[in-house]
Amino acid sequence: MSSEVIVTAQPALPRGLIILLGLAAALGAALGMREFSNILGPVFLALVLSITVHPVRRLADRHRWPAWVGIILSLLAVYGIVAGLFFILIISGIQFAALLQDYAPQFQELLGQAAALLESVGVSQEQLQKMASELSPGRLVGLASSVLGGIAGVLSNAVFLVVLLFFTVADAGTFASKLEGIMPFLERLGARM
Repeated sequence: MSSEVIVTAQPALPRGLIILLGLAAALGAALGMREFSNILGPVFLALVLSITVHPVRRLADRHRWPAWVGIILSLLAVYGIVAGLFFILIISGIQFAALLQDYAPQFQELLGQAAALLESVGVSQEQLQKMASELSPGRLVGLASSVLGGIAGVLSNAVFLVVLLFFTVADAGTFASKLEGIMPFLERLGARM
């Protein structure tokens, strides 16, 4: 007489709890990425740019140039890309300012329509002038400080990006050789599994 034993694999946790924990982990990761977006953005940009200029490094290896030449060429290429992006950003800002000048008559017409609408509701021209005169220099200083703070934030991100690019590109030069060095270990590890 042979007896058959049927074994069913029961998960350690119920399916609903696993789904709930997965959703909580995804929410935690999304919130963490949102909080650290000022760091994650430049880090991913540096990673993408380092991968983009990696063929320059391979070109130096193919020609059997010293490793530092490949690193310098990669750094020049990646800094050239970043400088080009900033140049394009400056040009687009200048073009946007010129475009605003073209739309000045439409903007004045819109302001006239808004003033007419306010007068039809019961707000007089004197009340509008009184509200405009209440704009204090303190508010203008606050506006100027916020603009300068934004510029300082952009510049600090740019410096962070430049330094981060230096380290990622410099380290990427030796990454391939390090990976080739551990390849036999990874193959043996894969054979065991």
